[in-house]
Amino acid sequence: MITKDNCSMTTITILDLVEQLRFYESWREVTRYTVVETFKNRKRIYRLMNLTAEMEAEYIMFDDGEGVLEANDEYVLNMFLMSSIKSINCYRDEPRNHYQADIKLNTGNIQIVATLS
Repeated sequence: MITKDNCSMTTITILDLVEQLRFYESWREVTRYTVVETFKNRKRIYRLMNLTAEMEAEYIMFDDGEGVLEANDEYVLNMFLMSSIKSINCYRDEPRNHYQADIKLNTGNIQIVATLS
């Protein structure tokens, strides 16, 4: 995870996040992600490759290159209502080549960390 002391932070929209994931998919053959979901005092950590997202009606849906999300419908990152998003903060750690998006939802948090090295 990114040490937030040594990086830049901006608040972004869900559309900005979707576009950033598309950029990484087109820029690199493989982008690795670590996802941390924290809901109701329960923390779940999993790893994905080539994460993408699409907006459809009032939902945001994520997919990955290996079908991990599709195979496990318990992962909140699969799909959630866009109206449940309270904020999205983006952190960039240029020296270590990391990108992190912290999605704060009404019921918990999802942290997505891309390792670009």
